[in-house]
Amino acid sequence: MRQAIGRCVVPFVVATLIGACGRGALSDASATEMLSAKGLTVTPDSATEQAILRARDAIWRAWFADDTAQLSQLLPEAVAAGGDAESGQRWTDRAQTVDEAKQFVATGGSLVSLAFPRTEIRLMGNTAVVFSTFDLTTAVRGTSHTMQGRSTEVFVLRNGRWANPFWHLGR
Repeated sequence: MRQAIGRCVVPFVVATLIGACGRGALSDASATEMLSAKGLTVTPDSATEQAILRARDAIWRAWFADDTAQLSQLLPEAVAAGGDAESGQRWTDRAQTVDEAKQFVATGGSLVSLAFPRTEIRLMGNTAVVFSTFDLTTAVRGTSHTMQGRSTEVFVLRNGRWANPFWHLGR
């Protein structure tokens, strides 16, 4: 389960921008500061921010619930997810991401709680980069597992809906 939760997807645009600035691993705060300082992003208005946060919440909850209908709407076909650095797992596609959600639920997994204590959003046209910290608790066959970490997620506005094609989770 930890391997599935620890999926890493590095958004091409963010990786390119960070690499172009000659910076190594950045904290959430310094990454957003760097993007803003370059004039590449804007902070969303309240309505846009709420729509993005609703989409983020929906995609996380849909994965933990194996809600295939919701996942198919919120995960564009081009999604590419990858394993954590420790496992050496290669990048995966949308089908494998959905299959991992199915396996989590099939093994008795459920989401107990999910919170995002800190979130910053930056817009670049119809693309939003969401930097967050997260706290989540799952249960598998009655045993609780708690995880805290950081996420960087990319959302793209398509046909009036925010879809989540890329993300990176870290502890």
